[in-house]
Amino acid sequence: MKLKKIFLYSATMLLLVSCANEDKQGSSGYGAINVQVSADYKVVPVTRSTAESASTIENPDVSEFALKLVSSDGSFSRAWDSLADFDPATKIPVGAYTMSAFYGDIDIEGFEKPFYLGETPVAVRDRENSSVEINCTLANVKVTVEYSDAFKKYFADYSTTIHSTGGEYIEFSKTETRAAYVKPGKITIQTHLKKQNGIESTFEPAAIPNAAARQHYKIKLDISDNNAGEAQLNISFDETTETQPIKIDISDEVMVAPAPSFLLSGFESGVPVEAKEFNYPADKNVNISLTAKGGLAGCTLTTSSRSLESKGWPQEIDLINMSEDQAEILRRLGLKIKGFSEVGNKMGFIDFTELFTQLQIIDNSDQHMFAISAKDLYGKVSESPISLSVKNLPLTFTLQEPEAVFVGSSSAIIPVLYDGSDIDLVQFSYLNAEGHKVNCTSTVLSTEENLYQVKISVEATNKPVKIEASLSGGLKTAATSIPVLTPEFTISAEEYDVWAKKATVKLTATDPQYQEAVNRYAVLFANSSGQWIQASSTHKDNIYTISGLFPDTRYQIKGTCNSQQKNVNYHGNCTIHTEAAAGVPNGDFENLAQTINISDMNQGGKWSPTVGNPTYQSKCSFNVSEPVGWASVNAKTSNTSATNQMSWFVCPSTYNTTLSWTGTVPGIPIFGGGGTDTPDIYKNLTAQNGSNAMVVRNVAWDENGTTPPPHYKTRGSAYYYSENVPSIANRSAGKLFLGTYSYSGNSESYNEGAAFSSRPSILKGWYKYTPDNKDGSETGVISVTLLNGKTVLASGTINLTAASDYTEFTVPLVYNVTDKKANLLKIMITSSNHASYSQSEETATIKTTDYYSRYESNSRGATLTIDNLNFIYE
Repeated sequence: MKLKKIFLYSATMLLLVSCANEDKQGSSGYGAINVQVSADYKVVPVTRSTAESASTIENPDVSEFALKLVSSDGSFSRAWDSLADFDPATKIPVGAYTMSAFYGDIDIEGFEKPFYLGETPVAVRDRENSSVEINCTLANVKVTVEYSDAFKKYFADYSTTIHSTGGEYIEFSKTETRAAYVKPGKITIQTHLKKQNGIESTFEPAAIPNAAARQHYKIKLDISDNNAGEAQLNISFDETTETQPIKIDISDEVMVAPAPSFLLSGFESGVPVEAKEFNYPADKNVNISLTAKGGLAGCTLTTSSRSLESKGWPQEIDLINMSEDQAEILRRLGLKIKGFSEVGNKMGFIDFTELFTQLQIIDNSDQHMFAISAKDLYGKVSESPISLSVKNLPLTFTLQEPEAVFVGSSSAIIPVLYDGSDIDLVQFSYLNAEGHKVNCTSTVLSTEENLYQVKISVEATNKPVKIEASLSGGLKTAATSIPVLTPEFTISAEEYDVWAKKATVKLTATDPQYQEAVNRYAVLFANSSGQWIQASSTHKDNIYTISGLFPDTRYQIKGTCNSQQKNVNYHGNCTIHTEAAAGVPNGDFENLAQTINISDMNQGGKWSPTVGNPTYQSKCSFNVSEPVGWASVNAKTSNTSATNQMSWFVCPSTYNTTLSWTGTVPGIPIFGGGGTDTPDIYKNLTAQNGSNAMVVRNVAWDENGTTPPPHYKTRGSAYYYSENVPSIANRSAGKLFLGTYSYSGNSESYNEGAAFSSRPSILKGWYKYTPDNKDGSETGVISVTLLNGKTVLASGTINLTAASDYTEFTVPLVYNVTDKKANLLKIMITSSNHASYSQSEETATIKTTDYYSRYESNSRGATLTIDNLNFIYE
């Protein structure tokens, strides 16, 4: 390795790699990169004693740094072993990249093993040179160990070992002065001590919890006296422990106490155990017993296994202080532990046997390492970590092609090529007709060398049965498919079973013995435009319901029981024509016809500003239109043949939001005050969609009402209207319905319904509803009925509660008769759930409130605004 000696406080080196100009005629879609790399070798001192100044250290020259270029989408990757290997003329595809420069390897720890890293984004443009500057810094942790003179005199021999989570155990001998470089994270510190009297022991007194990249920790070991005058070990490594060192009792009594010890079964520490992937070792008893007479304070399991780590296994874990989630991972993957439930336990047991069935070779990595170290309550640790090494041998595990079975078969024979230690470890499953995974029972029928004939339970469907065999919960799998023989059938449909977007057809097996197979496994195809497409369907027995069809469309239907096989045999030949998806007749209420046109009708009774003065009469003029094809009960509530034509007795119960309504107040000599305006209730009316919506409301009305006496006001009053309310004989709910209506001489006639030949599933629309204050339980009501003659096919009703803004509603239609086509549609919209075909019942139950103001005098109640009705077809 080429080294360059530099001063730390000025350790910044630059190397500029310039790219020659690209031939712009021949590099369309490519660019080049100018790379400038610098390295800052400074470290971050953690204590005052680690601050270095003007000292010289050996650092790698940036020319030896490697380069790597990776596109943001991962489609392009390129690496160079050193800057010297980087060719400035290299053509790079246009795109966004991250370029990194590095020296060393984060996974390689030890003395003089620094890992420097820097990276930055770069955009490569067509036929351009893009500049990128990369500054590299130390990406691992620097650690040095220092012993005080008092320490060196006190002990005959000593050493210190550091260990980063998931990393190596690195020993500093008593003569070691070099720095070690380890991964960031938790770093444990162990020290082995031997006194002048020959007593020796190993302690794990401290840990650096969160060492960060680029930091320099100087571990200092010293000796001092405690309060009893006995020597004690002091350890410091950061600002806190520098002022308040960690103190360890190193009395002879503590040092001669037994350290935690291990008893191994089924392996020797450091000697590899060979085992097939996913299989038990030859000795099915691989475990460790741990004894700690001083009581366990910690037991660290360090693992290096790509196989286990890919499944969430922690690189390092304390078996005593682990979380329940961590314990569950260990249990799930087969590690069995006992006796590690709490600090102070003196025994523990670790069984690795079942864990072997989870081990596999990944990317040619066939080694799995487990290191176990234990610490007691005195801080003493076992002399050296126990090492379990496992080498996986490749496993042969495949499924051979099985013979075909018939539809409905409950078993099949699968040839399995397997050279593992136990065929019973192989579990079989298959996908049933619904695509759900089903576990199989299995029996070995015969064995010839490593080829097993295994009988498994299956359910043969209309398509090849997909079989999967797995080891260790699916970590290694093999698959095959069993061919299936299938039956023929015919397809038929009744006219009334064909709807707008669905149709029901009947499948009949040519051979009755295969009817059940047809019922369960048939797949249907539909053709409306010359192309056959698999139909979406559900079924009960041999009745299949096809969904997702287009309205008013002719379809050909065919089917098969072997659609998933190579040679498909289609059966059946049925032609259907779907119903039209008709909308609600004039459901947007945009097509209107005028039904009421009243001019200068008396608005309330007569009035006068003072007693004795002449009386005056306010007037109102209005016209109302109703949607074509719909009817209301305005003929009775706004009866133009009523004896007394005035606003208290003639009141529209249904009107359009685009109506015209004006009130006129006469002017008065001296007082003035006349004017024309629209009552507030008819102002600012809006539709949910389009330009018009419809309003139905409860109103009071009277064909033979008596005008109230004139109302005299206080002199100077500005109220130009009568406050006298007459007696009103009737109250009615507003109604809007498909059909026609007539009223004459207290007799009314409803002719409900419109011709309609489709069968929708849902009525959908928008509404606003304002109840009357006198009846808090009142709701608006919408009812839908679909008929064939007098036979009700489907119906649905919804009660509409208070809503100040347009609110969407849906009315599901429930079909009780499905073997008839529709020919009549009824929709009834009312402003009250007290609505009735009996006028006397409505008068008795419906409430209204009297309103009198400058431009309005009538008695009205709950009001329902409705718009944008349409049908949904399913």
